[in-house]
Amino acid sequence: MEKIITIEDFNNTTNAFWAKNEKPYAFGIGLHIYDSEFNIIAVKWLTINIENNHGTAAILMNNPKMTASTIVEMCFEPFLADGKHHENIAALQFIGDDIPAFKVYQTKEDLTQTEPSDICDVHFRHALISRRHFQPNTLNLNGHFGILPNLVWTAKHAYTLDDYNKSWYIIHEDEGMPICHDKFPPMYWSNPALSGVRVANTSMVRNGAHLAEETTVMHYGFINFNAGTLGKAMVEGRIAGGVTIDHGTDVGAGAGFLGTMSGGNDRVLSTGKSNLVGAMAEVGIILGDGNQVAAGVTILANTKVYDVRDETWKVGTDFDKCNNTLFLSNTKEGRMEARDVKKPVELNDELHDN
Repeated sequence: MEKIITIEDFNNTTNAFWAKNEKPYAFGIGLHIYDSEFNIIAVKWLTINIENNHGTAAILMNNPKMTASTIVEMCFEPFLADGKHHENIAALQFIGDDIPAFKVYQTKEDLTQTEPSDICDVHFRHALISRRHFQPNTLNLNGHFGILPNLVWTAKHAYTLDDYNKSWYIIHEDEGMPICHDKFPPMYWSNPALSGVRVANTSMVRNGAHLAEETTVMHYGFINFNAGTLGKAMVEGRIAGGVTIDHGTDVGAGAGFLGTMSGGNDRVLSTGKSNLVGAMAEVGIILGDGNQVAAGVTILANTKVYDVRDETWKVGTDFDKCNNTLFLSNTKEGRMEARDVKKPVELNDELHDN
């Protein structure tokens, strides 16, 4: 191909490409992570583009085997001295002499309806959630867990177990202790830092987690992939896979929710707004708005609960999507009870002013 010299040349080249091709809904530019045999084991997506930057997409779609440095030299020279920061060009410059990871999705339905096909695809979808382009449970992630290899992740790289163990002592010297040994890196390994949040221990938030504005995650709070917060929230406990926590909700220390990854549980749990899940509590039902689960209480689908308000015995699922209900253990009567909430939850605004 001829070198593009001017912006007019760039526009003419890309417009000619789109005259014959359909513009994609989304695309990304990423850095391949290889093992010692040059197999792709992970991708760090440096940029994600949703319905924009189609000029860059045209260049990459038309030159799929070209190294990143050659693409910059041949196609993006008109933009290198214009005084602006071009995120996609910066990513290509960082990738350098490798062929960039490049993924195109023609339609939104390619992400929401079609299952992921490979490692690049899985990491892209996880990044879409962690960068707030999509909320949990809106993308098709079927089969993603089986696609990803179990890797040793350091701050700089990722290794297969065999590659790591061959030179772990050298890696320690150069890169420090591993940050995790998992199919997923921490969210902050794969994504830029989010605005409006505080995360006291970034290793406790898995890639593919969703943190809304004004979320605070304390030191032992944990958020799994395809799960997270949808508004202002305090997380001191555990948000399991698939679980979403809506605005104004506090998950206390050691508290948690049943996820969908083990134990045959296929119920996707969530809370509405302004819920309080007390310390060491465990929730296995879908909560509506304004509910409170007292410290140490376990309320699961089949838990027997005496509803003081109408003096009847019920099970946990009878309270799915309930509002303004307090669940507590009546030690005098030896039973779990449901009552009306007397004092609504109010989060401390100072803790969420991020």
